Amino acid sequence: MTNPTNYAQLKEYLDVEKYCDYLIVTWMTGMTDWPGNNFHGGNRNVPPGPFAYYAWDCEWSWDTTNGSNQGAWVHPEFRNNQSGSATIARIWHSARRNPEFMQLFMDRVYKNCFNNGPLTDDASRARWTLLNNFIKTAVVAESARWGDAVGDGVTRTRDAHWTPEVNRLDGLMNGNANRFINALVAQGYYSTLNPPAFNKESGTVIFGFQLTMSNPNTSGTIYYTTDGSDPRTAGGGLAPTATPYTGAITINGQTKVKARIKDNSSWSALHEGSYTLANVQTGLFINEFLASNTKYADEFGEFDDWIEIYNANSQAVNIGGMYITDKKSDLTQWQIPANNPGLTTIPPKRLFVVVG
Repeated sequence: MTNPTNYAQLKEYLDVEKYCDYLIVTWMTGMTDWPGNNFHGGNRNVPPGPFAYYAWDCEWSWDTTNGSNQGAWVHPEFRNNQSGSATIARIWHSARRNPEFMQLFMDRVYKNCFNNGPLTDDASRARWTLLNNFIKTAVVAESARWGDAVGDGVTRTRDAHWTPEVNRLDGLMNGNANRFINALVAQGYYSTLNPPAFNKESGTVIFGFQLTMSNPNTSGTIYYTTDGSDPRTAGGGLAPTATPYTGAITINGQTKVKARIKDNSSWSALHEGSYTLANVQTGLFINEFLASNTKYADEFGEFDDWIEIYNANSQAVNIGGMYITDKKSDLTQWQIPANNPGLTTIPPKRLFVVVG
């Protein structure tokens, strides 16, 4: 897999991104009854697609009776001094020799385990609480039916047995993401070069919001893009659209920021942020416009420039104070007066013409 052509062929057969997520989830739950069994997967035949593994039969996760690891780890068959006997592990040991795969793996770890990702401690514990609260009453009936099924003379009940176990697992999830990162670093599977920090994660911001980034490392340069591309190219190069961070990024519209830190030839995991503007009025459309294609004034000394706006909403919209411009740097162009709502309010399903 050090050969890029071979790795490209692997991706035709295996969904490598889903494979990374599959390993991350399974390792984070300390599952032991795997990978030799308890796996499931498949692929679409029409249209043809790559194979993907799915979490399956994970009841030996954090169990106290079957030797399960109590928290996140790197399963022994996947560690750097092993070759792995199960197919899933053998794929890992082959693919991890490709730097593009390992960069992808780091990116998926960071996306899932940091910055409000789905496998952060808070997110995991919140899901655990939601699931258990949903069945909390039903467990009473469950214990009445099966509480003595073990046959050891003990009748297991919700409050005496189930609730303490729920709390024990909640305790294991507290600090589990950090436990996982430490386990990966110990195997050389996750870089100690940390991604850049953002002053705000993805979400809604006001017009002109200043997005700042900082480097948590002692060296390296932050590179970012706002066009949806990766600052890092395949092979570890610098993308042509990547910009070195020198100051705040102004958010004036829907923007996706992707950033990494490059230190010599090493790259950090990818930090992404998607931003939309608050208080954006929807349902307004430019229905028709006329832009003068001559440089001459008409008989009134005016140019024939106008824009017709349609309000598709079921309620009236006051567009006073809004701007029409094609220059983000010049918001004085085509500003609609804000002090006369009687003239600038568009009734529902009606038109409004702005004349320049």
